Amino acid sequence: MTDPAATSLLNDLIEVTRDGQRFYEEAADQVDDDTLRALFLRLVESRRSLIDDLSAHVESLGAAPASGGTVRGTLRTLYGELRAGVAADRSATFVSQLEQAEDRLMHAFEHGLEHDPDHSVRAILARHFPKVRSMHDEMRNLKVNLTA
Repeated sequence: MTDPAATSLLNDLIEVTRDGQRFYEEAADQVDDDTLRALFLRLVESRRSLIDDLSAHVESLGAAPASGGTVRGTLRTLYGELRAGVAADRSATFVSQLEQAEDRLMHAFEHGLEHDPDHSVRAILARHFPKVRSMHDEMRNLKVNLTA
């Protein structure tokens, strides 16, 4: 049986997660540093895994999972690419912009954990939140180290 509120929340999270996944893919294609490229590709896979699990939960609710991203995410990616294109340090610019994408995902998960009344949805979000926080912290720390 479809729970419209749970489906909507999960699909929103899928879209935000996919936004970041696409941005990481673009950044991986454009950085020269092999270590950063490997990090970005690892985070692409982490996000893909998260999308797959959230999508499976949406399907278990009897609904279709979101298949795209958001307009905001597309604009954020374009903005990040433009900034990196004119920046003296492209890698640091990408990391800064990707850290903002991690902020967006972490805040979306926090909001879902705090405001969603469905116990099963809270459980799936709680299960994934440590990984979401870890991805966020990794990019935040990298940003700090690159700007220090």
